[in-house]
Amino acid sequence: MLVLGARVWPGLLAGSILIKAELMPLAPALLSGVGSLLGPVCAYFLLRRIGFSTKLERQKDALALVFLGALAAMLVSSTVGTIVIVSANVIPAHQFLVAWFTWWTGDAMGVLAFTPLLLQFRHRRWPRYVYWRRLAEAIILLLGSLVCFLASLHLLNAAFVAFPLIGWAAVRFGLAGAAPVGLVISVIDTVTAVHGVGPYLDETLLTRMVVLQLFNSSAVLGGLFLAVTIMEREHARWTIEQTADRLNEVINHLEQSRTTPTVADRTPPPKRGRSD
Repeated sequence: MLVLGARVWPGLLAGSILIKAELMPLAPALLSGVGSLLGPVCAYFLLRRIGFSTKLERQKDALALVFLGALAAMLVSSTVGTIVIVSANVIPAHQFLVAWFTWWTGDAMGVLAFTPLLLQFRHRRWPRYVYWRRLAEAIILLLGSLVCFLASLHLLNAAFVAFPLIGWAAVRFGLAGAAPVGLVISVIDTVTAVHGVGPYLDETLLTRMVVLQLFNSSAVLGGLFLAVTIMEREHARWTIEQTADRLNEVINHLEQSRTTPTVADRTPPPKRGRSD
């Protein structure tokens, strides 16, 4: 919707209803599908309201995507959807809070994990020539993130290993590196939380969802914020260099105009004739 605009809402609604129709009766599926559509629509208009740029070149855009597009807007879809399935007796009423938080976490994680990567594919200018060293470094970074994070989760229960990995990706490759590494880490952490292993062992479902939401939001926001900060710094440096070059050109032009004689200076004075 951020890329194609609000006109794609019928397709989103139809897809949401078709998926939910396989899990519940048709009437709740219709209402739940409408609720699921409200989240992206709210995110679209909230981000549009503040002037969100899909290029993600400003700190304002990174913060807006996380807090407005993911955490705030998805409250609408999760709340409406949970009320519908509880009212339709799809789940018992005493599971409302767990179902609501699980729904909200899933919707928010979808926005946080996939949106930056998809926006990068839209705006990324791919190089004409492949630099094999950079490509090898990117592959090693992605595989290293996968191995290190899996090992830290299952052997040490240390999820914090993800943060330096995302930081390294953001510093070396900007958003093009932070987005895929953040996606890999978010998917691994989500699967780990769902199965209740690693740091989520012996925790209740609600606790797992709370920790998962906090961890993934912090990881994605950290990577986005660092990458955008570096981009802003590089843009500021480029602007300063361009301004300095223009000032040097103006100064050189002024110096040349001072040292170059004018036409009047090069014309000899007229000779005076003899007086009678």
